[in-house]
Amino acid sequence: MSPARSSLPIPVVKRRTAHSLLVFWLLLVAAVLSPLVWGAGAVESAPDAPGADFGRIADLASNSVFMSLLATLLACAVAVPVAVVATRLESRRGRFVLLVVACLPLFVPPPVMAVAAIRLFGPAGLLTKLLTGGAAVFPVTEQIRGPAPQLAAAPIYSLAGGAFTIAWCFAPLVVLAVASVLARAGSSAERAALLDTTPVGTLLRITLPRAFGGIAAGAGLVFLFAMTEFGVPESLRSLPVLVSEVYVQAGVFFDMRASLAAGLAAFAIASVLIALLWPLLKRAAGSFDEDDPDDGHAFPPSAPIRVLRVAGWSLGTLPPLFATAVLFFTAGGPQGRLAVWSATWSTASDEFLFTLLLGGVLALLAGVLGTLLGVALSRARTPGPWRLACALPLVLPGPLFGVALQIMLRRPPGSLPMNFDDALAALSQTHVPLLLVWTIRYAPIVAFLAERALRGVPTVLVDSARSEGAGPFALFARIQWPWVWPAIVAGMLAAFALSLGEVGAAVLLLPPGVTTLGVRLLTLMHYAPTGQVSALCLLVLLPGTIAAAGGALLLRRPGPVAYRTLR
Repeated sequence: MSPARSSLPIPVVKRRTAHSLLVFWLLLVAAVLSPLVWGAGAVESAPDAPGADFGRIADLASNSVFMSLLATLLACAVAVPVAVVATRLESRRGRFVLLVVACLPLFVPPPVMAVAAIRLFGPAGLLTKLLTGGAAVFPVTEQIRGPAPQLAAAPIYSLAGGAFTIAWCFAPLVVLAVASVLARAGSSAERAALLDTTPVGTLLRITLPRAFGGIAAGAGLVFLFAMTEFGVPESLRSLPVLVSEVYVQAGVFFDMRASLAAGLAAFAIASVLIALLWPLLKRAAGSFDEDDPDDGHAFPPSAPIRVLRVAGWSLGTLPPLFATAVLFFTAGGPQGRLAVWSATWSTASDEFLFTLLLGGVLALLAGVLGTLLGVALSRARTPGPWRLACALPLVLPGPLFGVALQIMLRRPPGSLPMNFDDALAALSQTHVPLLLVWTIRYAPIVAFLAERALRGVPTVLVDSARSEGAGPFALFARIQWPWVWPAIVAGMLAAFALSLGEVGAAVLLLPPGVTTLGVRLLTLMHYAPTGQVSALCLLVLLPGTIAAAGGALLLRRPGPVAYRTLR
């Protein structure tokens, strides 16, 4: 049997203090985003700015919805077989390996995935000739004077191409949601049904209906992130969607009002869906039961089940491995692969080290703030609304944060008393604004993992320590911290990996000088030699993959050694 879990965590902080921490979090997010309300239009737009035309916003919204829906369908088609195989056909060791490899695309920067997709379906892509029957071009024929060449546009530079790339990036969200629901449900119902029907019938009549909540929750998350993801549309030559419009209006035309209109439209559409799917998200937000006696292998061997197993492993492991293989295969040149890699390192070594440093600082900041939020969430009387509030920065478009801080930091001279505008202008030339945005966006990951770990502390350990007279802080140091530190460190590693390729806020907030690898990649991917861009992608990919693997190993820990000995 599973050990008893504490219904209420150890009261290291009082409930009033926990609520104060959560209110402080909301005020911090509101303070960062407040310039969007009182400062929109403060910066004069360029003379040729298109403005916030309602018809244009409506067209971009329809494009965003179409691309997001298509990405959601593709992600579900790939993810559901993977989750079923992991929870019903594999042992715990096989389940862990399959889920870790299948979830690696979550920690691959979206611009890197976009480059891999371009290498496949771009103008000189490996698969473009098979689809178009010949050569293809960039989608810029409208800028060429005279008759347009009779060549098809490269298939990746379209809404369907963007949906394919986004599904490649975020399909693991559906995998995790479906696997969570099925693992919590157990496989006893399927075992009983196998006495009366075939494995395929059991799969269709029982397994998939039970997984519906996870499928809907994962699909909602994919749609949400597809609506607000900036790296993929911008990497595919600024696809005409809302999130790209946020950056174009702010970064090119300096029209903050039009930028705000596009950003809020994207967020409003995604928010309506997430509000409708919130009950399903709560249902899918479980974890694996490590003491479930139904340890995989719910279905006996048969030809259809073998086909499903092969399909699940292929769909789960091939996408990240195939992306890496494509980038490695194309990271060459006339002088040889070693010369290309040497040239890439010589030109990007400073950016690589700077990106690691910036990501390390972000991981520490997110770890501190996320731990405090996790403790506060574990002590909240009604944690559901607070969790939703904490998750808000995760789903807001990155460029929206950049626009807000630009309005705040670039006030006209003399507009604030005591030369405060000069201090803000000096602050805009540092990396503090970008670190602030990253901390606000990624600290909730640490908070959610810390909260779940805190709620999983066994009651027997709490009662034993209390019987020995331990106070709240002694209880935290002796009991809670050894139990929750792997989750906190795993969240910090996840924040580090996600920051490596973040470009939505970085492209607007980075000061002149050394830039990050993600922004450098976004700048060079269409103009630098193919081999150097692919090598740069591998350079971005390496530390994020190592961090994601380390976080997965930490989350697999069942508990401190002392508790395992006690059991």
